[in-house]
Amino acid sequence: MQLKISKIMLRRTVLPAVLVILMGVTLWAFKRNDKVGESKEQMLLSAIGTILEQKHYSPKTIDDNFSRLVFTKYLETVNPDKDIFLKQDFNYLKKYELTLDNEIHGEPLLFYADASSIYLKRVDEVMQLYKNILSTPFDFTAKEDIQLNDDKADFPADEAARKEQWRKRLKYLALDQYVDLLQQRSRNMNDTAWNKKTDPQLEQMARTKVQAVLDRSFNRQKLIFTGQEQFSTYVNVIADLMDPHTEYMPPKESRSFEEDLSGRFYGIGAQLKDDDVACDPWRRAGWEGNSRPVRR
Repeated sequence: MQLKISKIMLRRTVLPAVLVILMGVTLWAFKRNDKVGESKEQMLLSAIGTILEQKHYSPKTIDDNFSRLVFTKYLETVNPDKDIFLKQDFNYLKKYELTLDNEIHGEPLLFYADASSIYLKRVDEVMQLYKNILSTPFDFTAKEDIQLNDDKADFPADEAARKEQWRKRLKYLALDQYVDLLQQRSRNMNDTAWNKKTDPQLEQMARTKVQAVLDRSFNRQKLIFTGQEQFSTYVNVIADLMDPHTEYMPPKESRSFEEDLSGRFYGIGAQLKDDDVACDPWRRAGWEGNSRPVRR
């Protein structure tokens, strides 16, 4: 049994280890490189592409078809619910759909930088949007329909369509919290702090809870999805399409991964236990809130 586990871990970690080593070598080479305009990210992606094509046990050809898959999957990764990008953003970025294989083979990196820049701009817009919507009460007596987790949904046609999409989703989330608060009040009628709360007060509390969760999600998103994280997300989309068991890790994340496997923090000597790990606030709240870029 131990042998089988060891073999599985080797298969899952051997390539990331190679890529981490490669990153150090590539950054060293970048300092020695005289080619004007070639970024370290370009050099690293090109080297990773070479490894994936030539050293992978079952390589796929990195061509226009592969490029199309990378284009689609990257947008799905950063915005799976299609509630941040607009249709015009998708149409603008579509010019890169068949050029990403060229970027992997050494041409200037344009797509992920453009897509990430637009994404972060739209995130700022959506943050202001949901705050404006949640600033006024919802009418829960009006009958409305909402389609959740629609894989066939397209990006909103314009800002008005995105606003309506968010309004319905926020109303749904607020209603879920409102019902929960009504039930809490019913269970605590002997508690003065609860039995004096009116329905409008509970509705406001529900909106406040929803905004708190979204603020936490979006602020974290803006904090982590910059620089190296954007590049790592892009590279991991490429690696995952080559093989779902292949993952790229920069040195810092590689160290964290090894710490997770060992259950030990380097330099501290503290042994982790299951009950030391804090519950994820999203799961504690019972729903994920807005999607955020997380490499699987």
